[in-house]
Amino acid sequence: MSTINNPGLSVLQEIEPLLPTNTANIKDRIVSSIYQQAESVSAQVVRSKNSQYTGLEARLDNILTSR
Repeated sequence: MSTINNPGLSVLQEIEPLLPTNTANIKDRIVSSIYQQAESVSAQVVRSKNSQYTGLEARLDNILTSR
């Protein structure tokens, strides 16, 4: 079989001996990091209802998003 050159694989092999003692902590940190990044992205792209959403924007939105 051919070997795939994967730089992430070597990193995993290096940290594998450390995992049994810290598996839960590492999983929590990974999930926490994912949520922080998701919050950051959503804060940049999602508008709140208090934004200045004009009547024209609302009508255009309704037209463009309707069936």
